[in-house]
Amino acid sequence: MKIYVTNVREDEVQFINAWQEAHGEHEVAYTTDMLTLETIQKLDGFDAVNILQLNQISTDVFGALANKGIHIMNLRNVGIDNLDLAAAKEFGFQVSNVPSYSPNAIAEHA
Repeated sequence: MKIYVTNVREDEVQFINAWQEAHGEHEVAYTTDMLTLETIQKLDGFDAVNILQLNQISTDVFGALANKGIHIMNLRNVGIDNLDLAAAKEFGFQVSNVPSYSPNAIAEHA
């Protein structure tokens, strides 16, 4: 599987690279850009996309991804309020997100 990770922060790069190393059967590419209709051409040949909650995904973006054969979207966050879920369903997407955050990590962050 080829996975394209968008809106990557500097502190995430080491974890993406470590995951890629541990899962060599998959190819991972990443960018600091958000997923938009203007940046979607970068996903040619990919099977899945990974985004952050900051990225609003509209019907148009779901449609453009589906036209590229992409039907898997993973979120690096808990919430899904940034997605047009009706469009995700309409275009046959599998959407997954982080099920919950570690209470200890939240306490440490606070």
